[in-house]
Amino acid sequence: MKTHSLNQLSPLALLPCLLSITPDASAAIVCSPSAMPSADIVSLRGNCIDNITNLQLSSGTEIWRVTSPAGDQSVGTRPVAGGPLEVVAPTLAGDHTYYITHINDGYGGSVSLGGEGGYPQVTVTIDGAACDVPASSDAGRAHIASRRRTPHAPGCDGVDPTLSQVASALTNLQTDHMRRLLSQAAARLRLLRAGRTGPRFDVQGVPLPTAPEGEAESGRNNRLGFYVSGLGDYLRQAAAAGQSELTSRTDMLSIGADYRLNDDWALGGNVGASRSRVSFAGSASRQRSRGDQATAYASWSPTQTTYLSTTLSHEANRFDLTRDDGTGVLSYGSPRGRGWGLSVSGGRDFVSGAWSIGPYVRWDHVISRIDAFDETGSDSALSLSAHRIRSNTLNVGAQTQLSIPVSWGLVLPHVRVELTRRKDSTQQQANATLLIDNTPVFESADGEIDRNYGAVALGVAGVNQGGASWFADWESTVAQQGYRARRIVLGLRFEL
Repeated sequence: MKTHSLNQLSPLALLPCLLSITPDASAAIVCSPSAMPSADIVSLRGNCIDNITNLQLSSGTEIWRVTSPAGDQSVGTRPVAGGPLEVVAPTLAGDHTYYITHINDGYGGSVSLGGEGGYPQVTVTIDGAACDVPASSDAGRAHIASRRRTPHAPGCDGVDPTLSQVASALTNLQTDHMRRLLSQAAARLRLLRAGRTGPRFDVQGVPLPTAPEGEAESGRNNRLGFYVSGLGDYLRQAAAAGQSELTSRTDMLSIGADYRLNDDWALGGNVGASRSRVSFAGSASRQRSRGDQATAYASWSPTQTTYLSTTLSHEANRFDLTRDDGTGVLSYGSPRGRGWGLSVSGGRDFVSGAWSIGPYVRWDHVISRIDAFDETGSDSALSLSAHRIRSNTLNVGAQTQLSIPVSWGLVLPHVRVELTRRKDSTQQQANATLLIDNTPVFESADGEIDRNYGAVALGVAGVNQGGASWFADWESTVAQQGYRARRIVLGLRFEL
């Protein structure tokens, strides 16, 4: 569907946006300000007359200010006999009230226009919700799209990504990275439980083989293992009002080691690197990142079939951003970010012959921060403040697994089902201003977001009698509104 910006419309189409003001006068001056908005500028006129002679003022200058969601600030001066005062069109959503405080010179010096009703004023409303210019029945308001120099308005088909979406994708991507690290560590922890009645099998690996005849089991339990794993992740976020479709692809490689101290305690850790790519449908905007991570974990089994475990993880990311302002003009940025994660989990294993089922509960806490940075490359370049979010997830699930003996060891197919409640909150808002004139562009929302969704996973693992093992796991989210995520993990493990 073809959309139009305001400056592409005919004068008749813009008539609903023209303003009339509730005037307020001081002394012998009455002003009825008006505002003519377009995609790039707002043209202001005071329309001041001499209340005694009823003649239009022909000399002097009007002093203008604006009250907006970004605060109260000076706009500039307008020669009474000159043309309009043209100011940068606001993009921050909300009401922007332009008002005249004084008229200077040419009319008996400085004259204040404040009265019982305040200063003469006109309001421009940034609602950014319609594809076309909306007509307004409010004579004291004008409406313009909350997009700067772009041919599309938010909410229209084929919309370009909003500035806030480009910024929020950074923290969301980093938060998802941390959640994957915690999830993989949880899988490793369940593996390392030293069950006294037999091995415990898990989604991302297999336990050590049982000891051969004549070898002490306790000696085999104190084994050091090394592993390498690779992860591929795909995420799609559907288009919504003010947001374009987003796709993200992540590759991750990690190496680690773990050690079982005894039947009750096991610990381990890994380091790794990741690479991600984010693209926005219908736009040249894109994001790339490279990250380094480190994770440590430990598990304690108070009884033969129960366990408690904890994980700490940290990741540092370097981003390369390309942002299209909607007209093909590109800006570039290179921010850095960090993520911290803590996970606590517990569960119990039930074994019956070749079958096992292990219900569990896990709480993940993630903090993601993106440092402040400035873009380069165009007049649309922005300065973005640091922003940080906090994410908590409660996961409840169960895994069922079958142990199938073969000539060289065991084959272990499994199925896992997990329900997740996720709650994100903004700890530090992301604010952006144009570098060229320090005009506020957007301020991120600080509300909390609650999400409930599920995941299903299928996989298989194999263990050789000599101690080597391999594993594969595929997972997909279920009923996550507006999102679809898939992940595959492959790995090898060797014991010394």
